Amino acid sequence: MSRFWRGGGKRAADVALTLALAPVWVPLTGALAALVAVTTGRPAFFAQRRVGRNGRLFTLWKLRTMRPGAPPAPGGRFEHWTYGGDPRVTPVGRWLRRYRLDELPQLAQVLRGEMSLVGPRPETPEVTDGLAARLPGYRRRLEVAPGLTGLCQVSDAYGRFATWDEIARKLELDLRYVERVSLRTDAAILVRTARVLARGSGVQ
Repeated sequence: MSRFWRGGGKRAADVALTLALAPVWVPLTGALAALVAVTTGRPAFFAQRRVGRNGRLFTLWKLRTMRPGAPPAPGGRFEHWTYGGDPRVTPVGRWLRRYRLDELPQLAQVLRGEMSLVGPRPETPEVTDGLAARLPGYRRRLEVAPGLTGLCQVSDAYGRFATWDEIARKLELDLRYVERVSLRTDAAILVRTARVLARGSGVQ
């Protein structure tokens, strides 16, 4: 089953599930984009180049949650990483991030084949190069398609970026996923994701 999942079953399931949920996420994304535009101003979406499977670059889309022109994060954090209580996040953006609704536009990218429902979160080329230089094996994350959710994203480690030990812990979870990709693993992560969304425990 693992070989089938890696060989095309995972992609087929991604498309089927995303299309089945389209009557919900398509209008919801539009409504939330309008909310962002009305409360915070345009643009309602944030676009950024990210590194996908096998190092291919693609443009990742999110609902905008930060103020345009906000200064970089303090303390040496990577510029586009946010953290709990980040003052750059707007009030509506904080709510979107709490329930991870800002990620909804990426479901269209699942249909395009740029992302999967489950996999490591994609980083920018600058962050990828920086972390690969410090953490052995980091580029192994690129062996699978990046995901909206994943083993790391549903763990307590997600959202903690202050130390290299915490970043290394995130990598450990991502690599564990790469080694164990299967229908059973993905199904378990999706169930855990539903619980995370219900609790509203996203990065705020």
